[in-house]
Amino acid sequence: NKMRLFVILLVAFLAVAGITDYGGNEMGRYEKISPEEAKLMMGHDHVLVVDVRRPEEYKEGHIPGAVLVTNETIGTTLPKELPDKKATLLVYCRSGVRSKQASQKLIRLGYEKVYDFGGIISWPYEIEK
Repeated sequence: NKMRLFVILLVAFLAVAGITDYGGNEMGRYEKISPEEAKLMMGHDHVLVVDVRRPEEYKEGHIPGAVLVTNETIGTTLPKELPDKKATLLVYCRSGVRSKQASQKLIRLGYEKVYDFGGIISWPYEIEK
């Protein structure tokens, strides 16, 4: 399987290179990534997983360690849950629609490293209730 080989090679590269900073996106843009890429980035310093669904959806099940910042509450001021504009933000929702909207709004607010990995419905890893 080519994807499995890619993931294994990427993990090996990151382990050898000791990379903990994933760099920035081109200013004014967020990056769409796969759940596999997001999983590889999780657990590193300054990486926050951001769930932009509603509180009741979050309670039903979320990615371990995810911070809840409801898409509808992201406006013109920085969300108190996300004080560091230089942190790497991994954004998800249920299907990928709200994560795209939230990612665009976060970029407009000045966050530098925003990655949208779509919906929890395509998340193949652990979910916490």
